[in-house]
Amino acid sequence: MSGLGYVLNDAAVLALVVPTALTDRAAGCVALRPELSGNVLVVGQTPSSESRPISRVRAGNAAYVIYTSGSTGVPKGVVLEHRSAMNLVQGFIAGLDFVGHRFLMIPPLFFDASVGDVFPILAVGATLVLHPTPTELGPTELSRFCRQQRVTAIDATAAMWRHWTDGFVDLSSTDDEPVLPDLTLMTIGGEAVPLEQVRRFAKLTDNRVLLSNQYGPTEAAVSVTMLSTRDGAELSGAELPIGRPLPGVQVYVLDARLQLVPRGVVGELCIGAYKWPGAISIAPN
Repeated sequence: MSGLGYVLNDAAVLALVVPTALTDRAAGCVALRPELSGNVLVVGQTPSSESRPISRVRAGNAAYVIYTSGSTGVPKGVVLEHRSAMNLVQGFIAGLDFVGHRFLMIPPLFFDASVGDVFPILAVGATLVLHPTPTELGPTELSRFCRQQRVTAIDATAAMWRHWTDGFVDLSSTDDEPVLPDLTLMTIGGEAVPLEQVRRFAKLTDNRVLLSNQYGPTEAAVSVTMLSTRDGAELSGAELPIGRPLPGVQVYVLDARLQLVPRGVVGELCIGAYKWPGAISIAPN
């Protein structure tokens, strides 16, 4: 069975929502999972209704399932509950002022990082800005697009941000225009961030951009810690720290006996919450 077929059946998918351009692919999904027959909703072709839908969703219900890549074996599904997604949304809103922003979302919808973009932004009435191929944006293309769309905030992987920063250094030597002049917020995550590059980015953007570094595994609803800075002047060391836990989350560094380690001692990062997010593997193994 194909990877797509495995995921459709392992997650016991009951319906598909697809754009018109992907109706042919939807037919292929039905062939892989016959239970989808008659349950494919094509965007724009479904009758609309002015009445509010009746929701019986509870905090402990599953909100979404994200699958691992399967690069080390069979893909495994991680189930996240509504309570976990809402805790993330509320934590992001409390930690970052999204109100009034025009927010460029780089992560695709099939990547769990998009949960931390879509819902906090819409919850405060801000604007999501979408690009057809966001992961292909280079420094020049990003600058042009952000000017056209008046982008004030961006969420990207740390790797993309580093690539852009290196490119902006080259651009600034030949272009008198300020770097991303409307930008005031950049959120990043996914890997270690050198403090030296934080300071270089701050200099390029005239210290106007708040840089927010976020950390968390998929099983813990995208992010569990956050640290925000403008130029890292208050920080020491070679890398940007991952910050402090979001509300409703606890993070500890423990030894092999699950005891707290002293400051500066290497240990294992352990994450807890008021209720564990409901992260489980669907696969029997």
